[in-house]
Amino acid sequence: MVTSTPNSRDVAAVNLCAQGTHNVVIVATEHDSVYAFDADTRGSPLGQTSFINPAEEVTTIPSADTECTDLVAEVGITSTPVIDGNTGIVYVVSRTKTVPPSNPDATPVY
Repeated sequence: MVTSTPNSRDVAAVNLCAQGTHNVVIVATEHDSVYAFDADTRGSPLGQTSFINPAEEVTTIPSADTECTDLVAEVGITSTPVIDGNTGIVYVVSRTKTVPPSNPDATPVY
């Protein structure tokens, strides 16, 4: 049973996949993170990845940068992850903002 996601912020989507040696819950967050948890036990994630890299100025998109009032704080992964049943690959759509570190006055890339 999944009760929380560490360092995540708003959970935007959850998907359950039963295959192999674990029943897996895939959790995607607006903080551009994806977690895989064993659905049958409490514990640490089986795996986690993030699509941001603050050291390289790759962040989530602040909600103030969008015209969306439904998402507060940031926009990252909003849609439900999709799992390819044949390969086990998890697909997500991640939104990020990049400001070139060499030119902080440059127009951000979304």
